[in-house]
Amino acid sequence: MRLNDWVRNVPMLLCIAFIGHMLGNRQRPQYTHARREVFLLRGELERQQADFQAAKQEREQLRALVFDKQTKALDLEKVVQSLNPAEAEVHNGEDLVEVSRAVDILRTEIPCRDVGTPTTSTDLPIFVLVVGIEGAGHHAMETVWHGLEEFYDLHFIGYNPGLHSFAKEADVSKAYQYSSADFERHRKQIRNLLKKPWVRGKKLIIDSRDSYPEGFGVGALAHPDLLYLSMLDGDVIDLRVLVMSRDIVDCTMSAVRRFQVGEFQYKNAQFQARAVSENLALINNALRSIPCGKYMVLPYEKFVHQPKAYSAQLSELLSVQKQYMDQCFHGLKAPSDKTYTEEQQQERKLLQTFFERQRVLFPILADPSSVPKVHIRGGPIPTKSATASAANDNKSNKDPHTQKQQDQLQPIAAQQQQKQQEGWVTQPDKYLLIDWFLHLGFNNVRFIMEMAFGMAHALERTLVLPSHLRMRQCDDASLCSMSKCEVRENKNYWCPLSMFLDQDVLVSSGGMIVRDHSDFQRGKQVERVSHAFKEVYNSDHLWLSMFTPDAAKTSATIEYQRFHLGCELSYFKTVKQTWQVSDPSLVHAFSEEYNRDADVLYLQGTPHKIGVTPFVWPTAHALEEYQKVWNAAVVYHPSIVHIAKQVSNALVRDSPTNSFVCVHLRRGDFVTAGWLGQAKDLELVANNIKTSLIQGELFYLATDEQDTTVLAGLRDIGARVWSDVFPAVTPPNEDATSMLGFQDYVGLVEQMICGQARRFLGSKCSSFTGGILNLRRQLVGDTSYTSVVSKPKSNNKH
Repeated sequence: MRLNDWVRNVPMLLCIAFIGHMLGNRQRPQYTHARREVFLLRGELERQQADFQAAKQEREQLRALVFDKQTKALDLEKVVQSLNPAEAEVHNGEDLVEVSRAVDILRTEIPCRDVGTPTTSTDLPIFVLVVGIEGAGHHAMETVWHGLEEFYDLHFIGYNPGLHSFAKEADVSKAYQYSSADFERHRKQIRNLLKKPWVRGKKLIIDSRDSYPEGFGVGALAHPDLLYLSMLDGDVIDLRVLVMSRDIVDCTMSAVRRFQVGEFQYKNAQFQARAVSENLALINNALRSIPCGKYMVLPYEKFVHQPKAYSAQLSELLSVQKQYMDQCFHGLKAPSDKTYTEEQQQERKLLQTFFERQRVLFPILADPSSVPKVHIRGGPIPTKSATASAANDNKSNKDPHTQKQQDQLQPIAAQQQQKQQEGWVTQPDKYLLIDWFLHLGFNNVRFIMEMAFGMAHALERTLVLPSHLRMRQCDDASLCSMSKCEVRENKNYWCPLSMFLDQDVLVSSGGMIVRDHSDFQRGKQVERVSHAFKEVYNSDHLWLSMFTPDAAKTSATIEYQRFHLGCELSYFKTVKQTWQVSDPSLVHAFSEEYNRDADVLYLQGTPHKIGVTPFVWPTAHALEEYQKVWNAAVVYHPSIVHIAKQVSNALVRDSPTNSFVCVHLRRGDFVTAGWLGQAKDLELVANNIKTSLIQGELFYLATDEQDTTVLAGLRDIGARVWSDVFPAVTPPNEDATSMLGFQDYVGLVEQMICGQARRFLGSKCSSFTGGILNLRRQLVGDTSYTSVVSKPKSNNKH
């Protein structure tokens, strides 16, 4: 039955097949014609692509020719200017005037100076300034710089307005920051930076986060001075400039969106657009002062998607090897797509029109195609491993006995060199000994040590230092037992001073670490002054560091400088005061009063009085000199700096804002004993922290709080504590690993973390907070102070 049905349908199926065949034949010419059209179009496309590539090549050749002609024109101008007056008179006609005008026109078209002849010096540190408006990608680039730290011994600078000479008067709002007009101040700031123990000797310094503008309100004038920095190129630094270029409208909207809290609420898109336009014009004009080949413009949007396409140019700009640069891009993240409200879209259209009209003010940045490629003479700087290998080879090639002698003499030579640089000549075999009061916490001992270095400087004596410090608490018995620390009376651990402070720096600054001070005195002439500090701290007497013609016993009135230390033992500011000399016997010069002949001068008694220094200074210059002495001497151990850098890098990486705030909250005895401040008011503490954060920003909490409920509440608003970050820490050596078992050692790491934060909030009357404030003045130039345990004030500064 089924077979018969198929047989009956055969004619119909054949008919359908015939119709399909006829229709296919009818369409075949059209298909053939379409294929021919595609083939012809492909050929045309290939021809146009070839023409385009040829045009690009011709454009590059023409651009190179233009630069060559411009260079020759400038060289001719230099020849004309070098002619002697007699020869110059021969050419003093209309032709010379026309040539001069032409040269001026050429100069305005050149996007840099000294075309084709970038200047470098192998003796100067490479200083890379990352330039760009707010939102241009400074934070994103930090992941690259931190990656380079794995291979190179570089110094990384985050937000540091103090470096660029911004006004920081204590009695004005920080809205009045601005870059100093004094060029010598800029030169001094950079030179002082290069002298810092953590910068000295570094071949590469990257100033990464100081944007244009950097403040708010009048602070729109706060930014690095690229022209002044270019004047230091070849003199103090080997300047390189990386210009971050990003969609201007996106940068403007980003800056307005990110700064909508507290002091930044003034910002709106149109105000920011004006600030951006003026700063782009400023950067554009300043770039003409940078030698050609020593700066590059990096397009942010393209870079984050294809970073390796720019790796070669970046590597040459920084004088590093490309193979290492290629390994530093893994932390880059392309910005996520954003949606805009109808109102925001209208705002963006307005800004696009505005910036399109403003492009004439910043032609180099609007079209950086005229910027010559990076060209740096000389090879890359050595890596960490190469430097270490060279040092080992140099040491192994020497006779062991000779090497031992040189190792022993090295600290002495370094000490003498340092003292000669500071104008400090130490009397040979003359020592200063004091009672150290090591039962106090580290920060009090640190302050005593700073004052002791000042006293030793005044007396031109070597300071005898303690060999060990008492640890107040071991938090991890297994780690503590692995350390080089000793268990002494009352079962307390005593750890080597050299684990906390850089021993080489202590010695080179005029210190000597001695284990047994009693044994040290044997065989030496010792003069003991009982109750010396009772006299020194007598408020009825005036103790100066030294006498001067204007400050002497015979003076009727003596003006002097002192530190306002506060109960935090922090060098908040200097104060000028006057002493009316009613009784000359009440006026002393420390350098003369204790100028004794004995080998060892032993000043006995308590060398520490809260808020007071042993003596004051007759001039501001003298005060600054002494502060430089103890700042240079008391430097945290490199392992502490290394661990803190790991933590701060991780916080920056994990925070949506690429920044973090640090808070020191001392609870414990500040709550139970009712010290100054309101540490028990956790609502006040939380509100103070939240108003200091940019939306989404993390904060690191250094605290003695142990209550898990309290810590959980602070974690809810973004807190990270030591126990959160400790598992990811990789100490540089076994000694540092074992020291992490001690609370005092971790405290120094936390201080260094806080020293690198965007902002810091401390606990009133805590010397731990005071230590952080001192570090921040040195590391990031921050002179502000906000108490986390005090009610907000309009201007909470000392």
